[in-house]
Amino acid sequence: MPVIKRHSFLKRHRGMSRSAFSRHYLEHHGPLAASLAGFRQYAFRYLQNHIDEDLTGAGDPPFDGLTMTFQLPREDYRQGFFQHPDYANVRPDEEYLFDLSATVSVLGEENILFGRGMKGEKAIIASSRGPAGANCDLPRDAVEKYGLRQVICNQLDTSTASALGFGTSAISFNCLWEIYFASSNARRAACCDHDFLAQLSLQTQDAQPLVLAAREFTIF
Repeated sequence: MPVIKRHSFLKRHRGMSRSAFSRHYLEHHGPLAASLAGFRQYAFRYLQNHIDEDLTGAGDPPFDGLTMTFQLPREDYRQGFFQHPDYANVRPDEEYLFDLSATVSVLGEENILFGRGMKGEKAIIASSRGPAGANCDLPRDAVEKYGLRQVICNQLDTSTASALGFGTSAISFNCLWEIYFASSNARRAACCDHDFLAQLSLQTQDAQPLVLAAREFTIF
């Protein structure tokens, strides 16, 4: 059975520092959501990704956090926590923490392409690979060259994009990579390697993939 994840790309509220956002996101927002029966009714695992920098040196990352919730199997994955009455308990904190005009949430299917049973320094790479994000392949010769520990390719269903459940939204990529490296130096080297990135994306020079450093936290 495929593993379906909801990916929520989060931008911090205007005027909030990245450090203040990260602290509140981890210490308050995560535990608040996880405490709600309506949240756990639909998710069996909850990860937070705290975005530190754009590894290509392009400037400020377009988002500051990426929530990943692993969805419990059901007939319609579009129906979930956003439609549950418990969502009202977390909405005020979202309004405090996030720039709601710049957030987007989308469903996707997880594909674990490689794993050595351990994680490390994480990069999140968002790209486009055709109309359905198909043909996700492990980058050739990269495992040993860059000390890869785990490679996950999430194929996103862009038709499900919403503004955290409130109205439709849009997302410009359909493939989200989670790649774990043995060291931060290996991560930076790989993410500055145009050949490595080209294997993860079908985008042109005018639409380069997002390449971000992330710190991953397991809420449950």
